[in-house]
Amino acid sequence: MHRLLPLLVLILAFPRIADACSCLESGAACEDYWKASAVFLGRVEKIDPPSKVLAPRRVTLTVIEAFSGVQKGTLEVRTGSSGADCGFAFREGGEYIVYAQRPGSSGLLSVSLCSRTREVSRAAGDLDYARAVASGAPMKARISGDVMFATRSLMRRPVPEPRPLPDVTISLERDGQVTRAVTDGDGRFSADGLTAGRYTARLDLSEGLYAELWPKTLDLRDDRSCAELHARAFPDGAASGSFQRFRIAELPGQRDPCCAPLGGGGLAVRSSLSKDRRTRNRISHLGQLRRSRFLGALHVGRIFVETCITSLFVFGRSGLESPRNIA
Repeated sequence: MHRLLPLLVLILAFPRIADACSCLESGAACEDYWKASAVFLGRVEKIDPPSKVLAPRRVTLTVIEAFSGVQKGTLEVRTGSSGADCGFAFREGGEYIVYAQRPGSSGLLSVSLCSRTREVSRAAGDLDYARAVASGAPMKARISGDVMFATRSLMRRPVPEPRPLPDVTISLERDGQVTRAVTDGDGRFSADGLTAGRYTARLDLSEGLYAELWPKTLDLRDDRSCAELHARAFPDGAASGSFQRFRIAELPGQRDPCCAPLGGGGLAVRSSLSKDRRTRNRISHLGQLRRSRFLGALHVGRIFVETCITSLFVFGRSGLESPRNIA
């Protein structure tokens, strides 16, 4: 029993530890290459186990090809003790293209599960790009990505899968200069021949649509680098008028209304003062709405949106705008 106590303490101290590491999708090789402190092709010679619980593992590698930030020879990187703390699963004898960082001022190299590090058998494109940079081959920077049309619903019901949105113009602005690209039939675009710098992206959409972009600003760190932009276009239904609270209900008197504060799920509110000094509010990004009746009672308080909806009821003097149907 006494031997089980340390294990029990660990279980209680670190519940759901496997959920601790959460990664964003890594970028392309031509993007992550310039974000890393060091990039090299290496072979794992030795893996030292962690000295204590959740301490990092030390991994010794022989550098076969040095691309940036390191030289040929033997070096040590550190990584988490397991996937739970973003440790990369190196294996002795394995060969990897490694994207490492030097966090802080220690100068020690660190490798994360969230990095683009991968076994050499899956790294043909990475090696081609790294070798091209090392050789000085001429390359041009680019920003590419996709634009999809998606449906956002405040209901807890399935929505259609996003689909490509063709013929959308993407504007990329840097230092007052704008480069434009247009999506093809698959919703993809590419702006080539760019120079290093920070770009702000904007979609030129038809009326009744709004866009969410990730990321909103893109950094090209070198004239040979690249960046990926992903965008979603949504129907921009809106409710406007002099109201302070509204609710969306499937049926009058429905049971168990499920409310969430305005601002969740991409909703937006804008207030203004009219000539008669009454506050007017406009709530947008509601998705596709149909016209419905309005109730006259004015309720003071925060604005809430109920899920499980098909029709909109607004408390206060209001109007309802509905975008054109392009689905």
